[in-house]
Amino acid sequence: MCARWSAKPSGSDVPPVETRSRNRSGRNENGRWLRMATTTPKRSRARAKQQPALTSRAVLRDVEAGSTVDCTHCGERVKFQAKMRNRQVICNVYVRGVWDRVDHYHSECYDLAGKPHGDIVGPLDQRKSPSPAAAAAAAAAGS
Repeated sequence: MCARWSAKPSGSDVPPVETRSRNRSGRNENGRWLRMATTTPKRSRARAKQQPALTSRAVLRDVEAGSTVDCTHCGERVKFQAKMRNRQVICNVYVRGVWDRVDHYHSECYDLAGKPHGDIVGPLDQRKSPSPAAAAAAAAAGS
């Protein structure tokens, strides 16, 4: 280790404030070592109240090819079948406002389980809902 860095220099070794670069030496104007904050400030309560509380929600989607998930209710595989249009309910589960997991259900099993994450949100049939490009084109044509 270099001798000039091994020990703290005395007050006489500290160059005047004008000649040394700011905040690079780790010292203040008087030549004293600066202490850095070791913790970050806590979020203000006002900011926390502005954010909506995250809650569990459920959506109905088609089962995609290669799906390898099991139904949370019955424990059987949620399978893709080419000739049948199977549907699944996907639920984002939040515990005390923090995301915890994703649950998958057969569409029938979600009703049998008593809709544990509330009613299904969003369009129930994706084929009837317009794509974002089609919706934008329709909005532009209407104005």
